[in-house]
Amino acid sequence: MGKILPVLLVVFWCQFSLAQVEVRQFTNKNGQQIKASLLDVTSDMKNMKIRREDGVEFETEIVALSLDDQQYIKDWLKNRPSKTDFRLDVSLSKKLIKSNSHPYSSSYTLHQDEYGYEIKITNLSRETLGNPTVSYQVIRQEGVRVMQADDGDWTYTDYSDDDKDEFVLAETVDVNESLAFNREVTIITKPMTIERVVYDSSAMYQDELFGVIVKVANEKGDPVGEYRSTGKDLESIKWEDAFDFKPDKSSDGPSRVRPRPRDMDDGPASYSMQKGDSIDGPLYLEDMPISLTAKVDPGSASEGVIVSVGGGAKGVAIYLKDKNIYAVQSIEGNHRIVEVRQPLGSFKVGLNLTDRELQLLIDDKIEARRDSGGLFKGSSKNGIEVGQDSDSPVGDYKAPFPFAGGIGDVTVLIGI
Repeated sequence: MGKILPVLLVVFWCQFSLAQVEVRQFTNKNGQQIKASLLDVTSDMKNMKIRREDGVEFETEIVALSLDDQQYIKDWLKNRPSKTDFRLDVSLSKKLIKSNSHPYSSSYTLHQDEYGYEIKITNLSRETLGNPTVSYQVIRQEGVRVMQADDGDWTYTDYSDDDKDEFVLAETVDVNESLAFNREVTIITKPMTIERVVYDSSAMYQDELFGVIVKVANEKGDPVGEYRSTGKDLESIKWEDAFDFKPDKSSDGPSRVRPRPRDMDDGPASYSMQKGDSIDGPLYLEDMPISLTAKVDPGSASEGVIVSVGGGAKGVAIYLKDKNIYAVQSIEGNHRIVEVRQPLGSFKVGLNLTDRELQLLIDDKIEARRDSGGLFKGSSKNGIEVGQDSDSPVGDYKAPFPFAGGIGDVTVLIGI
């Protein structure tokens, strides 16, 4: 009895397993019949895999069966549970498809680049994934709009953080072929245009391409997997929320005023600032007089930059050093300087640059003057800073040369 029991258990298990699959009597077109259970259908729909009552499994052609049996197979395919636990390798690569550039001025170039994502899917499962569909969403944030004016010239409009919109390019692609084991298919998304405003090889304003989210489904529409390109903002966004996506605009860094770069068609500009404020370059300075004023409370501070405009190639600045107050104009590193002795206590300081003179004012009175190097030509890639000069130093000091005292009510006038 001890030897017979295991055999009886095996036989019982086999009978139980076979009972879970429907047994049908299949008939071919010659009238021959066989009782078997339908197990699977090949991805090309030409053959079926069946198991006879004695447990033997094999494949046979579907077209050789009766029309009733062929209809049974179609109904079986519609009603069988979908397999969605496929193992896929999905790689996502950003590709530059086309690049266009347009001149804007001597220093500016406007770019319109078209990017797409290459979606490469490889089936690592032993089971064939029949006729999958691939859906994707490409997400970008608009930072600038490049356009051609009615007169044919190219121009642009930049956007503040509050005005930036997000755009989603969405599409679903039918692969129309089955993916057998280790078979791959490659899809290129429709192009998404990314625009940039470049000044002296540096992007001043640009759109941001956040990435792509991809969904793969089987031929019945059941989800197989979701995949996404790398990116901090993309990690937190859900597929269904893509069209309402708003990236996090918070920053741990210092706040910086970012006006539109001043170019040839721009008029005069006026900026009101406080200590610690800064404005990114470039600054258009072509034939523009410049005036600076600031209220200063030195306290125990004996040196540092009060305000700087531009950089060492083209710029002006007011600074304290060696108990003196300096006003400087710099042209390609050549300095024209006027100075006065620093007064006691708080004071108001000013600088005027005209085509003839460089003036230094204390409490609205001109205390020192000299001939200037004329007004500047072109633009400075450097901006405006209050309380330091961290980029290209304008004066005879080492950047950033910070001022530890108090500075307030700073006014910068360009072209006024």
